Amino acid sequence: MAEEKKTLQIKQMKTRWGTCNISKQRIWLNLELAKKPLHCLEYVVLHEMIHLLERLHNDRFYKFMGHYLPQWKFCKDELNRLPISYEDCQEEDEG
Repeated sequence: MAEEKKTLQIKQMKTRWGTCNISKQRIWLNLELAKKPLHCLEYVVLHEMIHLLERLHNDRFYKFMGHYLPQWKFCKDELNRLPISYEDCQEEDEG
């Protein structure tokens, strides 16, 4: 993907895998992605980079996703089945 980003940062997040601040050209990734399969990380990075081209989750956004990562739906589904953090997994076991 030829689009350049100004900043890519990593931090602990409780509810998101990634986020994009379009006006600041900044992408944040959840540190917990380091524990997930590599293709899930690829999906989140691409998803956030596409937001630099298209703000909304609309047809144009999904066309970009399909072009750059044809199996994006599989990656998204797999990621959504996984707990965001190890602590979330422990809370589910205790509950």
